[in-house]
Amino acid sequence: MKRKTVLVATLTATIVLSGCIVRRLEEPVEIDPSIGPAAYPCCVLEKHEGRVIHVEFAPRSNRLVSLSEDGLDRSTLIFWHAGSGAMVDSFTNVNNADGDVEFSRHGGTIGIGGRTLFILDSETFRLVKTFEAESYEYFKILDMQMEGFSWPFTSKTYQVVRKFRKVTSVSFSSDVRYVASGHENGQVKIWEIKTGDLLNVLWATKVFGGVIDVEFSPNGRFIAACQDDERLRVWRFPDYRENFLMGHKRAVYSIVFDPVTGYLASAGVGGKVRIWDIETGETVREIKAHEKAIMSVAVTEDGSKLITGSKDNTIGIWDLTTGRRIAELPGHGKQVNSVAVNSNATLLASGSDDGTVRIWDVSGLGLCDNIALTPVPLYPAKLDGEALFEDVSGDGILSPGEKGKFRITISNVGEGVAFNIVTLAIPDTLSGSLEIGRPGVIPMLLPGRSAKRIVTVSNLGESDIGNVVFTFRVLESNGFHLNPPLRASIVRLEPE
Repeated sequence: MKRKTVLVATLTATIVLSGCIVRRLEEPVEIDPSIGPAAYPCCVLEKHEGRVIHVEFAPRSNRLVSLSEDGLDRSTLIFWHAGSGAMVDSFTNVNNADGDVEFSRHGGTIGIGGRTLFILDSETFRLVKTFEAESYEYFKILDMQMEGFSWPFTSKTYQVVRKFRKVTSVSFSSDVRYVASGHENGQVKIWEIKTGDLLNVLWATKVFGGVIDVEFSPNGRFIAACQDDERLRVWRFPDYRENFLMGHKRAVYSIVFDPVTGYLASAGVGGKVRIWDIETGETVREIKAHEKAIMSVAVTEDGSKLITGSKDNTIGIWDLTTGRRIAELPGHGKQVNSVAVNSNATLLASGSDDGTVRIWDVSGLGLCDNIALTPVPLYPAKLDGEALFEDVSGDGILSPGEKGKFRITISNVGEGVAFNIVTLAIPDTLSGSLEIGRPGVIPMLLPGRSAKRIVTVSNLGESDIGNVVFTFRVLESNGFHLNPPLRASIVRLEPE
């Protein structure tokens, strides 16, 4: 006898703009007791094939870009919507690996450094400008030839070999008129974006290899660079007068300017962060952040907090004024190569040698003092909406070994609001032994329109009856608020 309708499928009707739920970390997070409790849901993005060397948020947006080294002369760029973990697009360079990627101050353009320096439109990925970097090193190869037993009467020939050196770092001036590029051969080049002209070539030094990081100051008056040594090089722009910042005892790996004070933060092998007054060249503060090397530093937009990524596999969050540690985020299996924070300091991204990008919800820490003044949606921000469940099949449960198809319909019942991106962020594995196939992103939902997605839920258990749980999330696009109303419905489809 067929069972009567049993409504055991549970629908979570909350439509939110909080972090994605690809995977939740189980590791404890160390939090300063004075801050109070805070949750750290974490997305683990695993599309990269190699070590992730750079992550960055677009200004005033939750668009994220990540760059990985996938092998010799091979790299991959992936663009994400960090709020949901949805991948927007990806690009693989199979001949000449890219060394860096950087958003401009307004976020409309993006610079990619590889064999050449490319400027792209960050929305359409249309090529805006190409700068022929032409960074090479010349090597003289000695070839000694001996014929029979004619030694020492050997013939000597010399061959000059030209080896290309790629772009390793990119930085835009705040007015987006100029772009600086650091190179493997120790050069820093300054370009005018509109004309494409090369304005100057600055030599750091060949002795310590390539330029690891180059940065324009917020006021556009300085360019700073670091290599695999303890000295920081600073050039005044545009007269290019050079100065050195001395204080680190070992190599510096990462630098970043405080967007408010203009101070420069630097860190590297010693595990310490030094804060510099770049006008005077003096050290303002030193923070002993990690026991192992610091690979990356970032500063919140209001200049109050510092983020560090370390070779000890952890991320540190620090008060930039006092040097006090606010939180430590464990989770990566290998060293953290890059860290980034969005404009309103609610999401933090990290890239690691373990090949993953992690998205951390740090909204509970209050990292940005003037968050109300930042024109980016706060997280989490709830949206009003209805969720309707219709069990037309008369069987709302999944027996052991059974598969069920569900049709999910999202409707925009408003009159004037178009939803740019809607995602159905459903966990890979639900309660008990259920597993669900992830539905695709709905790219545009106009007023009065609906979009449908079919998902398959499988009960992999041997005895337990499965209860289906769906969670709907709306993904913001480019930092704009989304407004209600949306309506969601789910229908269990009849078996074919």
